Amino acid sequence: MKKLLFIAAVWMLSSCGESGTKTGTSGTDSTGTISGAIMYYNGDIITMEGDSAVYAEAVVVKNGKIAFVGNKDEAMKAAGENHSMVDLKGQTLLPGFFDGHAHFALFGPQAVGANLL
Repeated sequence: MKKLLFIAAVWMLSSCGESGTKTGTSGTDSTGTISGAIMYYNGDIITMEGDSAVYAEAVVVKNGKIAFVGNKDEAMKAAGENHSMVDLKGQTLLPGFFDGHAHFALFGPQAVGANLL
């Protein structure tokens, strides 16, 4: 579950406008999928594994999925050629938090009120 939250956070960060410095060449293909890899580094990257904070130097995202979490040198190798680099400039990258619950009593009224046009 924690890995899923971490993946969601990285996905959200990669899909939004980054406030960090981005270098390298990475674009989108005809389907809108990011080509190449994106490496996030130079920030507090918290993985939320275990009972206390676990930090990583870098995260590599390929095709919208986390491909590597660890030190920067190994991340450069994992990212391969033609990758983008996002300098977090000391900012913190941590898992996203999703509230996956709903109240059953509200399902009916929501379905009746749905605009299907």
